Amino acid sequence: MVQLAVRTTKTWRECWFCIREIIELSTWDFGPGNFIPGQENWLGIGCLSHILIPMEDKTTLGEAESLGFNLPYLSEDTKEELLEAHQLLKSDGPMDRRVWPHDPSEMFTIKSYKKLSNLGNHPNLFTKLWKPHIPTKVSIFLWKMLHNALPVDLNIQACHMLMASKCTCCANPNLESINHLFYYSDLATHVWNHFMALTNHLPISSVLWEIWKARCSRKYDDDHKLPMLHAQGKRIILKVRYWCLRLSKFFEVKSLSNTGTDTIATLLGIHVNSPPQKPPTLVYWTRPPDGTLVMNTDAAAKEGLTTGGGILRDHQGVHIANFFCFYGDGTNNSAECKAILDGRNLCNILRHKDIWIHSYSTLAISWCTKQAKPPWNLMVWIKRIWDLLETLNVGFLHIYRQGNKDADHLASLGLKHLTDGTANINSDKVLKPILSGDTLNLPNIRFRI
Repeated sequence: MVQLAVRTTKTWRECWFCIREIIELSTWDFGPGNFIPGQENWLGIGCLSHILIPMEDKTTLGEAESLGFNLPYLSEDTKEELLEAHQLLKSDGPMDRRVWPHDPSEMFTIKSYKKLSNLGNHPNLFTKLWKPHIPTKVSIFLWKMLHNALPVDLNIQACHMLMASKCTCCANPNLESINHLFYYSDLATHVWNHFMALTNHLPISSVLWEIWKARCSRKYDDDHKLPMLHAQGKRIILKVRYWCLRLSKFFEVKSLSNTGTDTIATLLGIHVNSPPQKPPTLVYWTRPPDGTLVMNTDAAAKEGLTTGGGILRDHQGVHIANFFCFYGDGTNNSAECKAILDGRNLCNILRHKDIWIHSYSTLAISWCTKQAKPPWNLMVWIKRIWDLLETLNVGFLHIYRQGNKDADHLASLGLKHLTDGTANINSDKVLKPILSGDTLNLPNIRFRI
């Protein structure tokens, strides 16, 4: 029996008690398939014991495949789907290897597990506290504030210590809590109103720190002559603006800022040295070689929903076919791969063999051409693309988005209608002028920032 060592770290103990979750999150690079398919995430979509295969079934994946997945509790459609997935995912290796797809090394690491388990539980604000340009004492103060661990009066009373509560940052007595002190007290209101009149992008950390210092000074410095709240608010404002001026010298501007950012910097008295703007370039629709066709594909994603679109033309720009597909939940990279696959399937149906695939996604092209190893969760789609490469004479080319406007528009139609379909090039008021411009070799302007 395997047991944890006495000095095991807290994280390893959490992993030990979450072993079922780790199995669900990991997957397999399998050959013989000497593991129980119902209790392992070999498809990359979770264990099947909850929905398809009973827990008591001990048939291994290799045995199930040898039977053609002809198991009594599986429907005919499910048998065909599992058999097809097995053929796509099976490797030529002599051994089965567990894969952790959440780390580039495909090996389980504590860092990747903690990052995955914390995803969605903690806002990015916590990770932004610990930065080189923020003093450590300020980071610790902000961490305590976000965890409601500052020793304000109400927190002390919550520890069963009897005391009267009075906010020293208000002209009239009020209960001192974290929300009241930093947001609703007379001192905080005066400071926030000043910065809110300038911009919505506030130097929050410095303002909170200065309010806390003023509160402690007013509460505990007996020999210190307390200034008026209005005067102390002005002092905090000057300190914060001075802090912004000092910190601005340590930031290296790498890209051109927008007008709103420049306006905010001007109001705060910060001089921004923007890098010189690169001249715009002209981008044309890339024509394929004579006698071949080109399939432009693109993907779109919004609020977790993904779609893809594509358009097939000859070397003169004559429209042959187009499509858009709704893929549901996913990532932009998965939608790019699915759009390429759907475009190739369309070419295969139309019996066109010499095809060029033009896509804006450098990653998708590198995966399809085997120049880079695709992530595990996209392997099913990439392998299907590789299989089609054996029947079609296909070339790949990366293009700029400005030269791929037609496919981009088709992908946006999928998001608009949330369904599969095709566009009428004669009635679509957006697609028609794009196609006409590409046929006439009219350029598109690409601004580089």
